Amino acid sequence: MVSILALTFSIGCSKDNESELPEVIAAPSNLVVTTTPNNLVLKVKATATDATSFNVYFGVNGETPKNILVNGEASYTYAAAGTYNVKVVAKNAGTATIEKITAVTVTLPPPPPPSGVAPFAPIDFESTGYGATWTWTVFENTINPPALEIVNNPSATGINTSSKVAKFTALNGGQPYAGCESKRGADIGTFKFDATNKIVRIMVYKTVISDVGLKFSEINGEAQPEVKVANTKINQWEELRFDLSGSIGKGITGNIVQIIIFPDFKARTQDNVIYFDNITFSNN
Repeated sequence: MVSILALTFSIGCSKDNESELPEVIAAPSNLVVTTTPNNLVLKVKATATDATSFNVYFGVNGETPKNILVNGEASYTYAAAGTYNVKVVAKNAGTATIEKITAVTVTLPPPPPPSGVAPFAPIDFESTGYGATWTWTVFENTINPPALEIVNNPSATGINTSSKVAKFTALNGGQPYAGCESKRGADIGTFKFDATNKIVRIMVYKTVISDVGLKFSEINGEAQPEVKVANTKINQWEELRFDLSGSIGKGITGNIVQIIIFPDFKARTQDNVIYFDNITFSNN
């Protein structure tokens, strides 16, 4: 009789202990990450067995991860083109995690399509645009060359994330009006200034404050007076606005066939490097 009671007590204790054991939560597994880049925008989705949520890191300094649930999507817009290590961490209801790192390349959006109508713009120095293959001549710069260079954007940030830009080195001892010009009667086409194209904009990246001058000429070499605008920022891209209203109806024929640029219109005691890009024509 004692033996039967002891056995019954033992079985009862065993069942009670089993009911008190903590629930085992399965760790996430089979993590699959899907990345969809569209120019500078990247979208990320993820799936994993036994995962309840995901933390997404887009590979930039100082970021806070974006948390998404199962079937969710995280999106990020990068400031510059490049390859970034995107990390996704899958989490369960407990503390177990697994992660995966994927190298993703994002690119700049394509440049706007060339206008096809003179003045040929935007002058953006990209292989698919205008300016890169034009015949640029440097003048009044002590020695000519250094020629106008087409180079990689030295600071693809802010308002100008394009790939290629023009580089002009204004030499110490060169004239204040040292500059460069397109080939007359060839590159920019033939056009007249009017209300639709009188505002000319140019992006510049400079290390000093100085005037930038723009001037346009006719086929016989007669040039309109230059218009000068100084930059207000250094070591970053800035867009300058030139009002060419004074050139409307001026000149012998009024037919403009050449653009002339003075990137650093000042007397200088050192060499100054100026980058410029994205020259456009508009009515406002």
